[in-house]
Amino acid sequence: MKTISIKTTGILLLMTALLSSACKKFVTVPLPDTKISSSAIFSDTTSLKAALNGVYASLSTYNSGSSNDFTYGALLSDEMTSTLTTLYITASNSTYGLNDDFGFFSYYYAAIYNANYILAGIDDASAIPAAFASQVKGECYFLRAFSYFKLTNYYGTVPLVLTPDVTASATLGNSTVADIYKSIIADLQNAVTLLSDTYAAGTRTRANKATANTLLAKAYLYTNDFTDAAAAASAVINSGIYSLVTDLNSVFYSTSNETIWQLWNSYGYTLAANGYVPSNTASLYFVVRPDLVNSFETGDLRKSAWIKEGTGAAAGSYYPYKWKLKATTAGTAEYLIQFRLAEVYLIRAEAYAHNNDVTDGLADLSAVRNRAGLTTPPDITTTEQLLDAVAAERRKELMFEGSNRWYDLVRTNQAVNVLPALKPGFDSHLMLLAFPASAINTNPNLVQNPGYN
Repeated sequence: MKTISIKTTGILLLMTALLSSACKKFVTVPLPDTKISSSAIFSDTTSLKAALNGVYASLSTYNSGSSNDFTYGALLSDEMTSTLTTLYITASNSTYGLNDDFGFFSYYYAAIYNANYILAGIDDASAIPAAFASQVKGECYFLRAFSYFKLTNYYGTVPLVLTPDVTASATLGNSTVADIYKSIIADLQNAVTLLSDTYAAGTRTRANKATANTLLAKAYLYTNDFTDAAAAASAVINSGIYSLVTDLNSVFYSTSNETIWQLWNSYGYTLAANGYVPSNTASLYFVVRPDLVNSFETGDLRKSAWIKEGTGAAAGSYYPYKWKLKATTAGTAEYLIQFRLAEVYLIRAEAYAHNNDVTDGLADLSAVRNRAGLTTPPDITTTEQLLDAVAAERRKELMFEGSNRWYDLVRTNQAVNVLPALKPGFDSHLMLLAFPASAINTNPNLVQNPGYN
């Protein structure tokens, strides 16, 4: 294969170019006979940092738009509806099929490709100081694990690609979900070892040890390893770095001390907020489903802080209001938060419940409820009651965030019980999305998910 020489200042641009052209073919067809010169990327810390930024850009580019992971996850679940675009309607009604591509597959594999490339070459990069190399490796392990976590929770048995050899990966078949989680957990364990407690960027937009431990706790929870889930969550909670923010209106500011990891954007506001928060509150773009609105207890401060009622013709309907900024605001910014402390408390509460530790699980649940102005439920004495309470709390605390509700419905097999009443055509095969037609058509070894033939 040919090697392209590039200047240090052009590395990030070239990485981005790969995302829009060659990386789209990752897992589906071989790349053209070119590759980024390892000598350029690994020649100094500035070049390597630019390449690492390319991995983050793979995620930020997709998730900075109004058509993002958060939006589609909320529409796929029972959180909100929209009639703005065909794909929004398709997701809201669960009428998606072979030709409906929400973008998850290509964008997350683009991040995986770039992470794989850096991981494959960094150990031989003699010009890179050891401490810096360890940080970059840790971040790449985390970013690869994060991307696979997303992919397997949307598609199930995705191809597991752990090298930058795109020609070989083009015909990889489906890997089992168990093997994918095994890889995710191994990557995160490596990341926890390599990363430090501090952030490489002050805005918490780069992964640190707690970022990796948060996803590790989540991966353990999803694979029913409740003891390790509680331990990983405890490592975050006990780090002393994070705290629940008292003012619910500032939880999603870029400076929030509750934030564990967020995706940077150049605007200082999320384009998701521009989509969710209407300029005319009498005409809503996204509508919170009534069942979610009605699930809030009396006195729950989240109802007034995180959803808003429309006016005029939209009176009685609500729209998401977690992210409030619609323009650049001096001294204040909002980024799309991926992990925050409240979720970690709820992960540990669920893990404790499964381990029959109702007392400690209830304490974690109460930490989140108390911040919302609610008291500790007095009648929770059994594991089953605590699990139900945690599920209800996750629905309200994490609504519209990171596709958490969609993942919860699928992983607990509740989607088939909850969604048919809202989406009459919903059945069990819709708990996994169809692989994009482009991937199926170019990879003879990739087997389409059941129900999409």
